[in-house]
Amino acid sequence: MKKIFTLFSVSLFLLSLSIGSTSAFSLGSGRSVDMNIPLTGNFYAVGGEVNIDQPIIGDAVIAGGIVNIQADVSGDVLVLGGKVNIYANVGDSVRVVGGTVSLSGNVKHDVVVSAGTLEVARNSTIGGSVLTAGGVVTIDGNVSEDVVGKASFFKLKGWINGNVDVTADDVINISSSAKIKGDLKYYSRNPAIIPAGVVMGKTERRGDGTGAFKEVILGFFSLGYIIMKFLTYISLLLIGLLLFLFVPHEVVKISDMMRRGFWKHLGLGFLVLTSGAAFSVVAAITVVGIPLSLITAAALATGLYVTPIVVGLFLGNIIMRHKPRSNVKMYGIMALGMFVYTLVCMIPLLGAAVSSVLLLAGFGSFVRRQYELAMIVRGKK
Repeated sequence: MKKIFTLFSVSLFLLSLSIGSTSAFSLGSGRSVDMNIPLTGNFYAVGGEVNIDQPIIGDAVIAGGIVNIQADVSGDVLVLGGKVNIYANVGDSVRVVGGTVSLSGNVKHDVVVSAGTLEVARNSTIGGSVLTAGGVVTIDGNVSEDVVGKASFFKLKGWINGNVDVTADDVINISSSAKIKGDLKYYSRNPAIIPAGVVMGKTERRGDGTGAFKEVILGFFSLGYIIMKFLTYISLLLIGLLLFLFVPHEVVKISDMMRRGFWKHLGLGFLVLTSGAAFSVVAAITVVGIPLSLITAAALATGLYVTPIVVGLFLGNIIMRHKPRSNVKMYGIMALGMFVYTLVCMIPLLGAAVSSVLLLAGFGSFVRRQYELAMIVRGKK
């Protein structure tokens, strides 16, 4: 069993890194990272702003606030960023977790994106499928296969050679310039306005968003919802990868604190979250308090963003019942635990209750550890 799990851990770790025999790694530490010489091999970068200005014969794995890819990449592009612009061509697949994602180059295979905003430009051609989860999704380019996803707002303006299967919280807007050569299946509160001749296959609307219990359950397990959860899991794996690369002992420490005092940290997490949210709202009323409100909200958001990693390691340790020493094995245990956590979150009603309890306990452990570190730093002064 341990040998199998070790292989599973190593596979996940290598899948995330994809490290070749020839590669370059750049750490900007909040500053700009510029890749301005051609590279044969894989490229890894972490920085406030990452700019790719020369071709890469290999994969590009990037984490940054702003990411600009302006030269061709022959392999995969894997990005975790705030604002991601891909202007050049990609020889394999694109996988992005970000705030705003703009794609104007050609992609040979699939595009998998979880973002607040995704835009596929008119001059872009996707050789595979587009799988997405986000807020606003606009596809103006050509897609050779299918478009599948979940968003608040979908806008289709390009040519889709396969099927379209999407879930929209608000509305689906299909332009008269669009062409769907396969079937259109969608779930939305409002019926889509579909110009004549746009859909060459069948059109099926799966629900009207009236809130009937059956439709709520179907909405939970729609294909778009499953894809959204999958993309969320991938984004957590990327965040976990960065944490295990730079602060692995802190992740383990917080997870151990959660295990030793689960209920105590659950109460602490609830107290800090509710009081912090209340303070943020009250402080925002006054002009002087607005900066404090924003800082408090940002601190709470950061803690909640990191907490699922801690919860994943907590659950993984319960499942495996042993504490490995290597970072690779710990990363594998965390990945396994987060997978279980993602499945639990997908259970209607019960999943929300269980995940909330786990998040609050993990958040409380995170807060306590930050307090301990602050006391350590204060004692050294």
